[in-house]
Amino acid sequence: MTIRPMCETDLDPVLAIEKQSFASPWTKEAFEQELRKPFGICLVAEEEGAVLAYLVAWRVMDEVHIANLAVHPDRRRLGAAEALMRFLESRERSAVWMGLEVRKGNAAARSLYRKLGFFETGLRRRYYQAEGEDAILMSKVLPEQKK
Repeated sequence: MTIRPMCETDLDPVLAIEKQSFASPWTKEAFEQELRKPFGICLVAEEEGAVLAYLVAWRVMDEVHIANLAVHPDRRRLGAAEALMRFLESRERSAVWMGLEVRKGNAAARSLYRKLGFFETGLRRRYYQAEGEDAILMSKVLPEQKK
């Protein structure tokens, strides 16, 4: 598995994964905007040239917010999401905090984030409006790294 920056040519497979993963998927235009943001971090995990997962995050000052992470349904629970998260943390060595929202009902994702050292720190009621589902806020204080 290779992790690399997302590019425009990745958008078709990324959108296919997005549509299979979320009831209210991001649009192509939303991903295009993320690719242009100076504070945006867009990554893909690929194997044999095929995109199997992606991650979108924002780096603001010394904090990283994970905005979107999904894995192709046929490739879930094989380590791609964990690899993307670990790559992001190693890439953003000067950050002191990482955070995200995750569906309350997504036990697999919550378990992965706990494994990676995140703690559940809050609740956003009805955050996922289309489904009326709550979001759990999860965050992690990052260890001080030598620069």
